[in-house]
Amino acid sequence: MPIDYKKTTIRKSYLLKSTAITTARRHLDAVLAKWQPAVLQQRPAKGWIRAIRDALGMTTAVLAARLNRAPATLVQFEHNEVAGNITLNSLQTVAEAMDCKLVYTLVPNTSLEDFVTAVAKE
Repeated sequence: MPIDYKKTTIRKSYLLKSTAITTARRHLDAVLAKWQPAVLQQRPAKGWIRAIRDALGMTTAVLAARLNRAPATLVQFEHNEVAGNITLNSLQTVAEAMDCKLVYTLVPNTSLEDFVTAVAKE
């Protein structure tokens, strides 16, 4: 559902005039721009947990043992990931068990600077 920015409480002039906010926004834009190629990467059909587990040659039983959980719990984690219902805490736990890092970020569709400029013009 599109956001009706006219009904928001964004103080448009403040966002454009505040040097500190503008500097922070531009810095964050530079950091987030590096993530843009990652957005193009599709999640594997069976999820990242399963893809990495398979690539490591780990069976469900082996990874479940590393997690100190029942194999059925790992299968549920994998299903939840594919369904979009897994928690960040569960992903972090599984990632650590496979010697991986969980990377969590929000990547804007446009730059934050462009977004603020567009909102200010409305």
